This record gives sequence, structure tokens and C-alpha cells, in this order.
Amino acid sequence: MPRSSPGATGLPLIDGAIATLECAVVETFSAGDHDLFIGRVDVVANEEAHPMPLLYYRRRYLRIEQAATTDVEGVPER
Repeated sequence: MPRSSPGATGLPLIDGAIATLECAVVETFSAGDHDLFIGRVDVVANEEAHPMPLLYYRRRYLRIEQAATTDVEGVPER
């Protein structure tokens, strides 16, 4: 089992994670036999030096390799 340490809000955070989010539940919806929790992010943290993330997209695991050497292009938020 992974080790954890308390975060800024006291929630347990997995040691060694690339990034962490500490959230407060603001709403809950029933969705069939599941519950959907909507959270407000209160604290975000990330390791300064971290490995590139592993992504799961279209039933495959992928690594972002160009992001380390290529500028990210996109439309700015408004």
C-alpha cells in the first residue's frame, strides 16, 4: 500500500505523487448505482522536478514527450 502524509487541509496525500489536489465536496448526485461528487479545489501542489505524466487515451497508455522540448500551442482562455 502506498505511503501517505497529511496535506495542508489534513487530507491524506500519496507520497511521491507528481501533483495533488485537495478538494471539498460541494454537491453530490445519484447516478444509477453510483454517487457523483462535485468538489471545489482548495489546494493544488506539484513536485518541482517530476517525471512526464503517463496518460490513458483511447484505450492506450501514452507519454508526453514533446512537451519537454516543444512549446505548447493552443487557444488562450477568455
